[in-house]
Parts: sequence; structure tokens; C-alpha cells
Amino acid sequence: FNNVDGNFDVSFASNVLIGFQGDIAWIPPSICKTSCRIEIDYFPYDEQQCPMTFKSLTYDSSLVEIRSGLNQAMLNENSYWPNAEWSIVAVPSSVTRNKSLPGQTEAYDEITFTFNIRRRPLYYNVNL
Repeated sequence: FNNVDGNFDVSFASNVLIGFQGDIAWIPPSICKTSCRIEIDYFPYDEQQCPMTFKSLTYDSSLVEIRSGLNQAMLNENSYWPNAEWSIVAVPSSVTRNKSLPGQTEAYDEITFTFNIRRRPLYYNVNL
């Protein structure tokens, strides 16, 4: 949805998990690239919020229900590269139910992860 890379192919074939009640979980690994507007009023002591929204554009809410069991996304520190300029403070998530797109009658669920990041001022104090 917010991928600025333009490459939406699944790069690795992964298995599907099927629960005893018929729940299906398919978790294909992917790399999503995004950008967001930065407010620099308090530079270099600023914090930014970068939302990333995911939803199915193929199947509507009657066929795909997006759920989040977490108010705060769990980040595996081994799954991303540390950055000298920014640190991740928090990643809250929210689910929007039955959102219709303009001109369409079908409704879709979507989940938004908001990356709250803080600039590391020491990076600028030392390098400038």
C-alpha cells in the first residue's frame, strides 16, 4: 500500500500455517520501502512519526479479516539494521475495519504501524 519500491513480488516461497479451527496464516517475508514527511522544527532534537499501512487490495472484509493482537508491535532487533542517525522509540498499531475506497461498494480492513523514531543528536554534535 505504501511501498515506494514498486516491487510487490514475493521473493521467497513460504509455508502456510493452518490451525485446527481452519485459521490460515501466510507470512511471506518481504522488504517494504517507504518515505515520510519530516518536521525539522526541533532539529537535531526531533522525533518523527512514519505510518505504514497494509491491506488486501484483492479481497474485501468479507473474505479477509486483519487482526492485531498487539497495541505495540514487537521488533526483533536482529531483523533491521541499526542507524547512526535514528533510533526507533515505539511502533504502535491500529486496525481500521470496513473502510471503503472512493467509488467502491466493497469495504476493506487495514492495519497501520506508526514508526515513532527519534534523531540521535550526538550524531550531529560529533560530526558537525
